[in-house]
Amino acid sequence: MSVERGEKTITALIPGLAIQKVAPLIVFEIKGVSGLLSSLIFMVLISATFVGIDLIFASKMDDIHGFRLITRLVAFPVFLHSGAFQDLFAEVIGC
Repeated sequence: MSVERGEKTITALIPGLAIQKVAPLIVFEIKGVSGLLSSLIFMVLISATFVGIDLIFASKMDDIHGFRLITRLVAFPVFLHSGAFQDLFAEVIGC
């Protein structure tokens, strides 16, 4: 059963949309409709980019375990540099 690229992009957008709904509760403001639309466009572009990178890797790989390894090697540094752990690192380092 094959999943099309567009379906993967939509699946990748679902957590981003959920975070946008929760954002006002954690004191993160989206400035008007233009801010919402620009963030949606940005999420679509980022999601499509990562899905495309995964498809490129998957087309070259023979083993599913190797594909998972390469995908995690790409995703983990992106996650670390995203700023998700910025407060934790600042607390540990003492900044």
